[in-house]
Amino acid sequence: MIIFKINKEQQIAVVSREVIEDINCSEKDFVLISAKDKSMPNVEVKSKHMKDALFLCFDDIDGPYKNYIHMSDEHAKLIVDFVIKYKEYPFIVCQCEAGVSRSSAMAGAISRFLTGKDEDIMKYKFFYPNKYVYKKLNKAFTQIDIGSSRSNKISPEN
Repeated sequence: MIIFKINKEQQIAVVSREVIEDINCSEKDFVLISAKDKSMPNVEVKSKHMKDALFLCFDDIDGPYKNYIHMSDEHAKLIVDFVIKYKEYPFIVCQCEAGVSRSSAMAGAISRFLTGKDEDIMKYKFFYPNKYVYKKLNKAFTQIDIGSSRSNKISPEN
């Protein structure tokens, strides 16, 4: 589990299936955004510290391909709605199968939405953020209006 402090009150983590399914994956309360491959079951989180979760199914691909599930606008909207619901929650966990591509892209876009910064996550040496997921989420975050959010201050293409 790689944890990033995104502001004084919040942290965001990037994890794999193997880590999140460990009963002791976290010693503090968290909310989870999980992206699984179509061939895999939902993760089984045994931790008593998970307070809510969003389970999604889309493959780790960089756009629509035959026989794969790409991240859709609906997936992005579900993530945006979940993040807005928990925008002040102290610990958000993003999970995908390997904890390298989709989860880091989700974490980067969420960090960017909440703080205006994503460099620590997007440039972390062990991650390879899925650019399609990252751009789709940034675009979805720019299409919302929740008053004082940063959503109107970021560009979907960065």
